Amino acid sequence: GVAGFAAWLGIVLLGDPKPGTNVFISAAGGGVGMVAGQLAKLRGCTVIGSTGSDKKVQLIKDEFGYDDAFNYNKEADFDVALTK
Repeated sequence: GVAGFAAWLGIVLLGDPKPGTNVFISAAGGGVGMVAGQLAKLRGCTVIGSTGSDKKVQLIKDEFGYDDAFNYNKEADFDVALTK
């Protein structure tokens, strides 16, 4: 569908990350973000995501293979969150 196409377009055509690259996905718990993270993982990347709830943080880590994630509603400093 449209979400999968948008994710493919962003990761494969525009981003073209190489294996070992760190990839950050904003709104990782949404339709595009879930697919984009999986596409980046398939390319051998380390994938970090942000989402708006602790439940979605667990979902993207446990079900969609993200290496790490954080709840942007609980973080005061995104630079610190990404450095972790």
